[in-house]
Amino acid sequence: MEVLELFLVLMASLIISAVLSKPLPRVPPALMQVALGFVIALIVPDIVGITLDPEVVLTVLIAPLIYIESKELDRPIFKKTLGQVLILAIPLVVVTAVIAGAALSAWFALPFLVALTIGGALSPTDPVAVASLAKGTNIPARTRGILAAESLANDATGLVMFECAIAAALSGVLSVPQASLDFCYSFFGGIVVGGIIALIANYALRIARKGGIVGPELYVTFEVLAPFFIYLMAIIFGVSGILAVMTAGIINIIDVRETTEETRKTDETSHEVWRMLSFILNGAVFTLLGTQIPKALAGAWFNPEFSWGYLILVLVVLFVVVQGVRFICLFLLMLWHRRTEKERSFGADTKIALMMALAGSKGTITFASLLSIPVTFSNYDMVSFLIAAFILMSLVVAMITVPLLAPKD
Repeated sequence: MEVLELFLVLMASLIISAVLSKPLPRVPPALMQVALGFVIALIVPDIVGITLDPEVVLTVLIAPLIYIESKELDRPIFKKTLGQVLILAIPLVVVTAVIAGAALSAWFALPFLVALTIGGALSPTDPVAVASLAKGTNIPARTRGILAAESLANDATGLVMFECAIAAALSGVLSVPQASLDFCYSFFGGIVVGGIIALIANYALRIARKGGIVGPELYVTFEVLAPFFIYLMAIIFGVSGILAVMTAGIINIIDVRETTEETRKTDETSHEVWRMLSFILNGAVFTLLGTQIPKALAGAWFNPEFSWGYLILVLVVLFVVVQGVRFICLFLLMLWHRRTEKERSFGADTKIALMMALAGSKGTITFASLLSIPVTFSNYDMVSFLIAAFILMSLVVAMITVPLLAPKD
Protein backbone atom coordinates (compact mmCIF):
# COMPACT_ATOMS: atom_id res chain seq x y z
CA MET A 1 0.00 0.00 0.00
CA GLU A 2 2.88 2.39 0.77
CA VAL A 3 4.30 1.89 -2.73
CA LEU A 4 0.89 2.66 -4.28
CA GLU A 5 0.56 5.79 -2.15
CA LEU A 6 4.05 6.90 -3.16
CA PHE A 7 3.19 6.31 -6.82
CA LEU A 8 0.01 8.41 -6.52
CA VAL A 9 1.92 11.20 -4.75
CA LEU A 10 4.56 11.19 -7.50
CA MET A 11 1.91 11.40 -10.23
CA ALA A 12 0.24 14.29 -8.40
CA SER A 13 3.58 16.10 -8.20
CA LEU A 14 4.03 15.68 -11.96
CA ILE A 15 0.69 17.37 -12.59
CA ILE A 16 1.55 20.19 -10.18
CA SER A 17 4.99 20.74 -11.77
CA ALA A 18 3.41 20.83 -15.25
CA VAL A 19 0.91 23.46 -14.09
CA LEU A 20 3.57 25.56 -12.34
CA SER A 21 5.92 25.45 -15.34
CA LYS A 22 3.57 27.75 -17.29
CA PRO A 23 3.77 30.80 -14.97
CA LEU A 24 7.39 29.96 -14.03
CA PRO A 25 9.08 29.17 -17.38
CA ARG A 26 12.56 30.20 -16.17
CA VAL A 27 12.62 27.60 -13.39
CA PRO A 28 14.04 24.30 -14.71
CA PRO A 29 11.49 21.47 -14.33
CA ALA A 30 14.12 19.35 -12.58
CA LEU A 31 14.60 21.95 -9.82
CA MET A 32 10.85 22.44 -9.48
CA GLN A 33 10.29 18.69 -9.08
CA VAL A 34 13.07 18.43 -6.50
CA ALA A 35 11.40 21.25 -4.55
CA LEU A 36 8.02 19.48 -4.73
CA GLY A 37 9.63 16.26 -3.49
CA PHE A 38 11.19 18.19 -0.62
CA VAL A 39 7.77 19.57 0.36
CA ILE A 40 6.20 16.12 0.09
CA ALA A 41 8.85 14.70 2.42
CA LEU A 42 8.04 17.34 5.02
CA ILE A 43 4.26 16.87 4.76
CA VAL A 44 4.00 13.06 4.47
CA PRO A 45 7.25 11.62 5.88
CA ASP A 46 5.72 8.15 6.37
CA ILE A 47 5.07 7.70 2.64
CA VAL A 48 8.53 8.74 1.53
CA GLY A 49 10.20 6.75 4.27
CA ILE A 50 10.25 3.73 1.96
CA THR A 51 13.78 2.42 1.45
CA LEU A 52 14.68 2.85 -2.22
CA ASP A 53 16.81 0.14 -3.82
CA PRO A 54 19.47 1.90 -5.95
CA GLU A 55 19.45 -0.93 -8.51
CA VAL A 56 15.69 -0.57 -8.94
CA VAL A 57 16.08 3.20 -9.41
CA LEU A 58 18.85 2.64 -11.97
CA THR A 59 16.99 -0.07 -13.87
CA VAL A 60 13.43 1.28 -13.83
CA LEU A 61 14.01 5.04 -13.93
CA ILE A 62 17.51 6.02 -14.98
CA ALA A 63 18.28 3.41 -17.68
CA PRO A 64 15.32 4.38 -19.91
CA LEU A 65 16.10 8.09 -19.36
CA ILE A 66 19.68 7.54 -20.54
CA TYR A 67 18.34 5.65 -23.55
CA ILE A 68 15.92 8.47 -24.41
CA GLU A 69 18.58 11.17 -24.16
CA SER A 70 21.01 9.06 -26.23
CA LYS A 71 18.43 8.66 -28.99
CA GLU A 72 17.86 12.41 -29.10
CA LEU A 73 21.49 13.43 -29.53
CA ASP A 74 22.23 15.68 -32.49
CA ARG A 75 24.10 13.24 -34.76
CA PRO A 76 26.18 15.76 -36.80
CA ILE A 77 27.28 17.68 -33.69
CA PHE A 78 27.98 14.43 -31.83
CA LYS A 79 30.31 13.25 -34.61
CA LYS A 80 32.12 16.60 -34.80
CA THR A 81 32.65 16.93 -31.05
CA LEU A 82 33.29 13.29 -30.14
CA GLY A 83 36.93 13.94 -29.20
CA GLN A 84 36.04 16.74 -26.79
CA VAL A 85 33.18 14.72 -25.34
CA LEU A 86 35.49 11.77 -24.59
CA ILE A 87 37.95 14.07 -22.82
CA LEU A 88 35.17 15.51 -20.67
CA ALA A 89 33.54 12.13 -20.05
CA ILE A 90 36.59 10.08 -19.01
CA PRO A 91 39.76 11.96 -17.91
CA LEU A 92 37.82 14.90 -16.45
CA VAL A 93 35.61 12.62 -14.34
CA VAL A 94 38.60 10.74 -12.92
CA VAL A 95 40.63 13.90 -12.31
CA THR A 96 37.65 15.65 -10.68
CA ALA A 97 37.03 12.75 -8.31
CA VAL A 98 40.69 12.49 -7.31
CA ILE A 99 41.25 16.24 -6.81
CA ALA A 100 37.99 16.68 -4.89
CA GLY A 101 38.87 13.69 -2.70
CA ALA A 102 42.38 14.97 -2.08
CA ALA A 103 41.09 18.45 -1.18
CA LEU A 104 38.53 17.13 1.30
CA SER A 105 41.09 14.81 2.83
CA ALA A 106 43.82 17.47 3.13
CA TRP A 107 41.71 20.42 4.30
CA PHE A 108 38.99 18.75 6.37
CA ALA A 109 40.69 15.56 7.60
CA LEU A 110 38.26 13.16 5.93
CA PRO A 111 39.76 9.72 5.19
CA PHE A 112 40.98 9.83 1.59
CA LEU A 113 38.95 6.83 0.41
CA VAL A 114 35.80 8.31 1.94
CA ALA A 115 36.56 11.66 0.29
CA LEU A 116 37.25 9.88 -3.01
CA THR A 117 33.79 8.29 -2.77
CA ILE A 118 32.26 11.77 -2.49
CA GLY A 119 34.32 12.94 -5.47
CA GLY A 120 33.21 9.94 -7.52
CA ALA A 121 29.54 10.60 -6.75
CA LEU A 122 29.83 14.27 -7.73
CA SER A 123 31.96 13.90 -10.87
CA PRO A 124 29.18 13.16 -13.43
CA THR A 125 26.69 15.72 -14.70
CA ASP A 126 23.01 15.02 -15.28
CA PRO A 127 21.65 14.86 -18.87
CA VAL A 128 18.08 15.68 -17.85
CA ALA A 129 19.00 18.74 -15.79
CA VAL A 130 21.40 19.92 -18.50
CA ALA A 131 18.71 19.50 -21.17
CA SER A 132 16.12 21.43 -19.15
CA LEU A 133 18.58 24.30 -18.63
CA ALA A 134 19.54 24.35 -22.30
CA LYS A 135 15.93 24.55 -23.47
CA GLY A 136 15.30 27.72 -21.51
CA THR A 137 18.42 29.61 -22.62
CA ASN A 138 20.10 30.73 -25.82
CA ILE A 139 22.96 28.22 -25.64
CA PRO A 140 24.62 27.69 -29.06
CA ALA A 141 23.77 24.39 -30.75
CA ARG A 142 27.35 23.13 -30.66
CA THR A 143 27.75 23.92 -26.97
CA ARG A 144 24.38 22.32 -26.20
CA GLY A 145 25.43 19.22 -28.14
CA ILE A 146 28.68 18.89 -26.19
CA LEU A 147 26.88 19.29 -22.86
CA ALA A 148 24.25 16.70 -23.79
CA ALA A 149 26.72 14.09 -25.06
CA GLU A 150 29.14 14.68 -22.18
CA SER A 151 26.44 14.35 -19.54
CA LEU A 152 25.44 10.98 -21.00
CA ALA A 153 28.94 9.55 -21.29
CA ASN A 154 30.22 10.84 -17.95
CA ASP A 155 27.24 9.30 -16.14
CA ALA A 156 28.69 5.88 -16.88
CA THR A 157 32.24 6.95 -16.05
CA GLY A 158 31.16 8.60 -12.81
CA LEU A 159 29.13 5.60 -11.68
CA VAL A 160 32.01 3.21 -12.38
CA MET A 161 34.42 5.58 -10.58
CA PHE A 162 32.06 5.78 -7.60
CA GLU A 163 31.69 1.98 -7.41
CA CYS A 164 35.48 1.53 -7.43
CA ALA A 165 35.89 4.22 -4.75
CA ILE A 166 33.20 2.89 -2.42
CA ALA A 167 34.50 -0.67 -2.77
CA ALA A 168 37.97 0.55 -1.79
CA ALA A 169 36.55 2.59 1.12
CA LEU A 170 34.59 -0.38 2.46
CA SER A 171 37.57 -2.74 2.20
CA GLY A 172 40.06 -0.12 3.37
CA VAL A 173 42.45 -0.98 0.53
CA LEU A 174 42.97 0.90 -2.73
CA SER A 175 44.87 -1.05 -5.37
CA VAL A 176 45.40 1.34 -8.28
CA PRO A 177 46.20 -1.43 -10.81
CA GLN A 178 43.17 -3.51 -9.76
CA ALA A 179 40.91 -0.46 -9.66
CA SER A 180 42.11 0.57 -13.13
CA LEU A 181 41.46 -2.94 -14.44
CA ASP A 182 37.97 -3.01 -12.91
CA PHE A 183 37.27 0.42 -14.34
CA CYS A 184 38.35 -0.55 -17.87
CA TYR A 185 36.41 -3.83 -17.78
CA SER A 186 33.22 -2.16 -16.61
CA PHE A 187 33.56 0.83 -18.96
CA PHE A 188 34.60 -0.83 -22.21
CA GLY A 189 32.59 -3.96 -21.41
CA GLY A 190 29.48 -1.80 -21.21
CA ILE A 191 30.20 -0.39 -24.66
CA VAL A 192 30.72 -3.87 -26.12
CA VAL A 193 27.61 -5.42 -24.55
CA GLY A 194 25.36 -2.49 -25.47
CA GLY A 195 26.79 -2.31 -28.99
CA ILE A 196 26.42 -6.02 -29.72
CA ILE A 197 22.85 -6.20 -28.43
CA ALA A 198 21.84 -3.05 -30.32
CA LEU A 199 23.35 -4.23 -33.61
CA ILE A 200 21.75 -7.69 -33.34
CA ALA A 201 18.37 -6.19 -32.40
CA ASN A 202 18.49 -3.63 -35.23
CA TYR A 203 19.34 -6.32 -37.79
CA ALA A 204 16.61 -8.68 -36.52
CA LEU A 205 14.01 -5.89 -36.51
CA ARG A 206 14.98 -4.78 -40.01
CA ILE A 207 14.46 -8.32 -41.33
CA ALA A 208 11.19 -8.68 -39.41
CA ARG A 209 9.85 -5.36 -40.70
CA LYS A 210 10.68 -6.23 -44.30
CA GLY A 211 8.81 -9.49 -43.86
CA GLY A 212 5.78 -7.70 -42.43
CA ILE A 213 6.15 -9.52 -39.10
CA VAL A 214 6.63 -6.44 -36.93
CA GLY A 215 4.22 -3.49 -37.13
CA PRO A 216 4.55 -0.06 -35.49
CA GLU A 217 2.87 -1.11 -32.22
CA LEU A 218 5.07 -4.16 -31.71
CA TYR A 219 8.19 -2.25 -32.75
CA VAL A 220 7.56 0.56 -30.25
CA THR A 221 6.79 -1.98 -27.51
CA PHE A 222 10.08 -3.73 -28.24
CA GLU A 223 11.93 -0.41 -28.22
CA VAL A 224 10.44 0.63 -24.87
CA LEU A 225 11.54 -2.67 -23.30
CA ALA A 226 15.02 -2.49 -24.87
CA PRO A 227 16.80 -0.31 -22.23
CA PHE A 228 15.59 -2.55 -19.38
CA PHE A 229 16.79 -5.70 -21.15
CA ILE A 230 20.13 -4.15 -22.14
CA TYR A 231 20.77 -2.85 -18.63
CA LEU A 232 20.01 -6.21 -17.02
CA MET A 233 22.18 -8.08 -19.54
CA ALA A 234 25.07 -5.73 -18.80
CA ILE A 235 24.67 -6.34 -15.06
CA ILE A 236 24.78 -10.12 -15.69
CA PHE A 237 28.14 -9.65 -17.44
CA GLY A 238 29.35 -7.40 -14.62
CA VAL A 239 29.82 -4.32 -16.82
CA SER A 240 28.33 -0.82 -16.81
CA GLY A 241 24.61 -1.03 -17.54
CA ILE A 242 24.34 2.73 -17.98
CA LEU A 243 27.09 2.74 -20.62
CA ALA A 244 25.51 -0.26 -22.38
CA VAL A 245 22.16 1.53 -22.60
CA MET A 246 23.82 4.75 -23.77
CA THR A 247 25.74 2.88 -26.48
CA ALA A 248 22.56 1.23 -27.73
CA GLY A 249 20.80 4.59 -27.93
CA ILE A 250 23.69 6.18 -29.84
CA ILE A 251 23.78 3.28 -32.31
CA ASN A 252 20.11 3.97 -33.00
CA ILE A 253 20.91 7.53 -34.11
CA ILE A 254 23.95 6.45 -36.16
CA ASP A 255 22.39 3.38 -37.81
CA VAL A 256 20.48 5.05 -40.65
CA ARG A 257 17.46 3.06 -41.83
CA GLU A 258 15.66 3.11 -45.14
CA THR A 259 12.90 5.73 -44.96
CA THR A 260 9.45 4.55 -46.00
CA GLU A 261 5.92 5.60 -45.13
CA GLU A 262 5.75 2.82 -42.56
CA THR A 263 9.07 3.70 -40.90
CA ARG A 264 8.02 7.37 -40.79
CA LYS A 265 4.79 6.49 -38.97
CA THR A 266 6.67 4.16 -36.64
CA ASP A 267 9.19 6.88 -35.82
CA GLU A 268 6.41 9.36 -35.08
CA THR A 269 4.68 6.87 -32.78
CA SER A 270 7.97 6.05 -31.08
CA HIS A 271 8.75 9.75 -30.55
CA GLU A 272 5.38 10.41 -28.92
CA VAL A 273 5.62 7.37 -26.65
CA TRP A 274 9.13 8.26 -25.54
CA ARG A 275 8.13 11.90 -25.00
CA MET A 276 5.40 10.81 -22.61
CA LEU A 277 7.65 8.30 -20.83
CA SER A 278 10.39 10.90 -20.55
CA PHE A 279 8.03 13.34 -18.83
CA ILE A 280 6.85 10.69 -16.35
CA LEU A 281 10.29 9.23 -15.60
CA ASN A 282 12.00 12.61 -15.33
CA GLY A 283 9.39 13.86 -12.91
CA ALA A 284 9.46 10.68 -10.88
CA VAL A 285 13.22 10.54 -10.45
CA PHE A 286 13.64 14.21 -9.50
CA THR A 287 10.64 14.15 -7.17
CA LEU A 288 12.07 11.05 -5.51
CA LEU A 289 15.38 12.87 -5.23
CA GLY A 290 13.59 15.72 -3.47
CA THR A 291 11.92 13.32 -1.03
CA GLN A 292 15.29 11.89 0.02
CA ILE A 293 17.14 15.18 0.46
CA PRO A 294 15.70 16.16 3.90
CA LYS A 295 16.75 12.82 5.36
CA ALA A 296 20.21 13.09 3.76
CA LEU A 297 20.72 16.62 5.07
CA ALA A 298 19.31 16.09 8.55
CA GLY A 299 21.91 13.60 9.80
CA ALA A 300 24.81 16.06 9.67
CA TRP A 301 22.80 19.27 10.06
CA PHE A 302 21.42 18.24 13.46
CA ASN A 303 24.54 16.39 14.57
CA PRO A 304 26.15 18.27 17.49
CA GLU A 305 29.60 17.24 16.19
CA PHE A 306 29.23 19.62 13.25
CA SER A 307 28.43 23.32 13.33
CA TRP A 308 26.27 24.73 10.56
CA GLY A 309 29.05 27.10 9.57
CA TYR A 310 31.49 24.22 9.22
CA LEU A 311 29.12 22.22 7.02
CA ILE A 312 28.47 25.20 4.74
CA LEU A 313 32.21 25.91 4.52
CA VAL A 314 32.99 22.33 3.46
CA LEU A 315 30.15 22.41 0.92
CA VAL A 316 31.28 25.71 -0.62
CA VAL A 317 34.92 24.58 -0.84
CA LEU A 318 33.85 21.30 -2.43
CA PHE A 319 31.66 23.14 -4.94
CA VAL A 320 34.46 25.53 -5.90
CA VAL A 321 36.95 22.66 -6.32
CA VAL A 322 34.66 20.46 -8.43
CA GLN A 323 33.40 23.28 -10.64
CA GLY A 324 36.85 24.86 -10.77
CA VAL A 325 38.45 21.69 -12.15
CA ARG A 326 35.63 21.43 -14.67
CA PHE A 327 36.05 25.09 -15.71
CA ILE A 328 39.80 24.73 -16.24
CA CYS A 329 39.36 21.66 -18.42
CA LEU A 330 36.61 23.31 -20.49
CA PHE A 331 38.65 26.52 -20.85
CA LEU A 332 41.63 24.57 -22.16
CA LEU A 333 39.36 22.82 -24.66
CA MET A 334 37.99 26.20 -25.75
CA LEU A 335 41.53 27.49 -26.33
CA TRP A 336 42.36 24.39 -28.35
CA HIS A 337 39.24 24.76 -30.47
CA ARG A 338 39.90 28.48 -30.99
CA ARG A 339 42.83 27.63 -33.27
CA THR A 340 40.32 27.02 -36.06
CA GLU A 341 38.00 29.92 -35.15
CA LYS A 342 40.23 32.99 -35.06
CA GLU A 343 37.31 35.38 -34.76
CA ARG A 344 36.51 34.21 -31.24
CA SER A 345 38.02 36.20 -28.38
CA PHE A 346 39.76 35.12 -25.20
CA GLY A 347 36.92 36.66 -23.19
CA ALA A 348 34.29 34.75 -25.17
CA ASP A 349 36.10 31.47 -24.50
CA THR A 350 36.23 32.25 -20.79
CA LYS A 351 32.52 33.05 -20.66
CA ILE A 352 31.52 29.92 -22.59
CA ALA A 353 33.75 27.70 -20.45
CA LEU A 354 32.28 29.19 -17.25
CA MET A 355 28.73 28.73 -18.54
CA MET A 356 29.40 25.10 -19.51
CA ALA A 357 31.04 24.44 -16.15
CA LEU A 358 28.10 25.78 -14.17
CA ALA A 359 25.56 24.12 -16.49
CA GLY A 360 26.90 20.72 -15.43
CA SER A 361 24.33 20.16 -12.70
CA LYS A 362 24.27 16.98 -10.66
CA GLY A 363 21.20 14.76 -10.60
CA THR A 364 20.10 11.21 -11.31
CA ILE A 365 23.40 9.30 -11.21
CA THR A 366 24.57 11.24 -8.15
CA PHE A 367 21.20 10.47 -6.56
CA ALA A 368 21.63 6.74 -7.33
CA SER A 369 25.13 6.90 -5.84
CA LEU A 370 23.73 8.48 -2.68
CA LEU A 371 21.23 5.63 -2.32
CA SER A 372 24.04 3.09 -2.74
CA ILE A 373 25.96 4.26 0.33
CA PRO A 374 25.26 1.98 3.34
CA VAL A 375 24.36 3.66 6.62
CA THR A 376 27.34 1.92 8.21
CA PHE A 377 29.69 3.77 5.87
CA SER A 378 32.39 5.83 7.57
CA ASN A 379 31.34 9.47 8.08
CA TYR A 380 27.95 8.60 6.61
CA ASP A 381 26.18 11.74 7.86
CA MET A 382 28.81 14.05 6.39
CA VAL A 383 28.97 12.14 3.09
CA SER A 384 25.19 12.15 2.66
CA PHE A 385 24.95 15.83 3.52
CA LEU A 386 27.63 16.89 1.05
CA ILE A 387 26.22 14.85 -1.84
CA ALA A 388 22.60 15.90 -1.29
CA ALA A 389 23.44 19.56 -0.65
CA PHE A 390 25.74 19.65 -3.69
CA ILE A 391 22.91 18.44 -5.94
CA LEU A 392 20.66 21.24 -4.69
CA MET A 393 23.38 23.85 -4.91
CA SER A 394 24.38 22.87 -8.46
CA LEU A 395 20.77 23.10 -9.67
CA VAL A 396 20.14 26.49 -8.05
CA VAL A 397 23.46 28.01 -9.17
CA ALA A 398 22.95 26.76 -12.73
CA MET A 399 19.41 28.17 -12.86
CA ILE A 400 20.70 31.62 -11.83
CA THR A 401 24.00 31.85 -13.70
CA VAL A 402 23.56 29.99 -17.00
CA PRO A 403 20.91 32.38 -18.40
CA LEU A 404 23.15 35.32 -17.44
CA LEU A 405 26.21 33.81 -19.15
CA ALA A 406 24.44 32.47 -22.24
CA PRO A 407 24.71 34.54 -25.43
CA LYS A 408 21.98 37.15 -25.74
CA ASP A 409 21.61 36.88 -29.53
